[in-house]
Amino acid sequence: KGVANNNENEVGSDFVEVSEFRLLLVYFRNYLQVSQMFDRVDIEGDHRINLEEFEAAIPMMETWGVAITDTEASFNEIDDNGGGQILFDEFADWAIKKVLNLEVCSKVHHTAPKRLNNKLSNSLHSYSTTNKKMPSIDWDNIRQKLPTEKTNEQKAKRKLLFRQFDPNGNGYLALAEIEKGVRDVLELPEIYERKEVMMRAYQAAKGVANNNENEVGSDFVEVSEFRLLLVYFRNYLQVSQMFDRVDIEGDHRINLEEFEAAIPMMETWGVAITDTEASFNEIDDNGGGQILFDEFADWAIKKVLNLEVCSKVHHTAPKRLNNKLSNSLHSYSTTNKKMPSIDWDNIRQKLPTEKTNEQKAKRKLLFRQFDPNGNGYLALAEIEKGVRDVLELPEIYERKEVMMRAYQAAKGVANNN
Repeated sequence: KGVANNNENEVGSDFVEVSEFRLLLVYFRNYLQVSQMFDRVDIEGDHRINLEEFEAAIPMMETWGVAITDTEASFNEIDDNGGGQILFDEFADWAIKKVLNLEVCSKVHHTAPKRLNNKLSNSLHSYSTTNKKMPSIDWDNIRQKLPTEKTNEQKAKRKLLFRQFDPNGNGYLALAEIEKGVRDVLELPEIYERKEVMMRAYQAAKGVANNNENEVGSDFVEVSEFRLLLVYFRNYLQVSQMFDRVDIEGDHRINLEEFEAAIPMMETWGVAITDTEASFNEIDDNGGGQILFDEFADWAIKKVLNLEVCSKVHHTAPKRLNNKLSNSLHSYSTTNKKMPSIDWDNIRQKLPTEKTNEQKAKRKLLFRQFDPNGNGYLALAEIEKGVRDVLELPEIYERKEVMMRAYQAAKGVANNN
């Protein structure tokens, strides 16, 4: 809520408007993922995580892409209020910051352990013995240079950064200005040298705050969209590295043989390929017999893949990782705690978050159903009722913390003031 309002005192900043509705739906899914992560670590089921539970979950968290070297220090860092227990809000702040992704993790932990370990081992072996050298990405440096958090300090950094990207001060960033800013201001060659990453991020961020696509701002990135641009830089950089891992020949396209060879690796990313040719043809949208980056990116984003998880999996010593993964699978499969199953395909179908005309039309209709009085603003009570009666998603409705966090997150996404 408040995405389209730069003045936080305006009425709309207390509600979710139509221009912010897509982001609300995205956050529903994100925080539902975080909620399931929290439940996995909270073995006792008392809605808080103690030090013993946290320590027991370390092998599982390592398969999510988080290296815990000092248990107590990490626990205390997350336990923001110093109460000796990690509450959901504290865990959610940490999980989002660490770019964890549950759809990857859930499929890892609900697959037969022996079969998964064999496939993971094969994937690690085949990709470690190729002659192709993957460029290293310093993700900590990426995070530091892309201020995407909603703290006052990060907002101030974004405000300064936008001014540096916009030397003429007109409040709009063209693609050329963005490219120059990435090169000269951010000094991130990892992004600048991947033109496809900048183009995809630019296309995804521009026009988010404009409902009328004929307005001038829809062709540029405005200050209210700048945070999203930075988020998309990181997302599509992740996708670019995924693409490079599958594209063994390095010719900027993926053929059927490369795709088939990468199936074990893709399964560790949370994607089950049961019919190789059918999946390949589904991604090969133009039917050219090769998967191009744009086609792969559309598929990867839709599947909610996350490279920071995958990169750490594939660059960790195989034997050490397999032992930890095995321990994690064993300890969590032998507990009596039953984890509720989430039908992620159903979640995707019911949350129209893509930017196609068809999905936009679905969102428009959905918003009207959420907003029966037609005033163009959604209060939290209306959102809760819409999730329950319109979307019919008890997985979200029964997790009040998910709806509250999504509602709060949509509130200030584009508020830089």
